[in-house]
Amino acid sequence: MKSYLRALSVRFNWLAGHPKQGRDRSDVGKCHRSFPEERHLSFHLIADNGIAVIGHSSSCNGHRKPA
Repeated sequence: MKSYLRALSVRFNWLAGHPKQGRDRSDVGKCHRSFPEERHLSFHLIADNGIAVIGHSSSCNGHRKPA
């Protein structure tokens, strides 16, 4: 579990330096973006100093569960 949480942390730090990466999710909200990391899909907004993580969803047995 610690290594998985570490991978999420590394991904968020990377996204902070590359905030335009990920899929445009204007279907979800204005200026929203998403990016996958293993079984999670994170949602973020571009902020002045990187990103603002606004939510995530996780996959369990092929079904999406809300954050």
